[in-house]
Amino acid sequence: MFVDMGLLGKKPKDLTGADLSAAHLEGADLRWANMKQAILNWSDLTGAQLEGADMKGARLEAADLRSANLRLANMEGADLTGADLKGAHMESVVLSEADLSDADMNGAHMEAVDLRAADLSWADLRWANMKQAILSRADLTGADLTGTDMKGAHLESADLRAANLRRTNLEAADLRAANLTGADMRWANLTGANLTDADMSFAKLDNVKWPEGWKLLRDEK
Repeated sequence: MFVDMGLLGKKPKDLTGADLSAAHLEGADLRWANMKQAILNWSDLTGAQLEGADMKGARLEAADLRSANLRLANMEGADLTGADLKGAHMESVVLSEADLSDADMNGAHMEAVDLRAADLSWADLRWANMKQAILSRADLTGADLTGTDMKGAHLESADLRAANLRRTNLEAADLRAANLTGADMRWANLTGANLTDADMSFAKLDNVKWPEGWKLLRDEK
């Protein structure tokens, strides 16, 4: 579907519940638009300006959002299964309880993003900037976080089973009660991290940079 963005005017119309499946919206200016429950499956939103847009409950399955500007957008409960978000700007976006399973966020800018209880299973998050991200109770099963910067991230009770955390920066991250069973944590930086009640059974822990004193306590058990 081709959408003439000129018809929307400088101030986007109310697109609540609009069916824009497979629409061509590359580079569209949708800042602060009301797009609650909108259907954007398979749509092309590359480079789109979606800053501050209200996309609560929107459906964006397999949507192309490469390099899109999503800063401050509300995407609570949105379905982004298999979406392409490579290099997207997602700073301070609300994505709590959203479905991002199998999504590609390689190199995305995700500082302070809210992903509480979100589904990120098998997502590609390599080299993303996730400083101060909120991932409490998030499902990161099998996610690839190679080289991701998660300094100061909140991962309380997060599910990281079989996740790839090689060379991930988890400095000062909160991993209390996180499930890291079978995770690949080789060369990860955990200095200053809180690992209270974290489960690292069967995890690969070669060359991990541990919090001060933590390794000594572990070895004494």
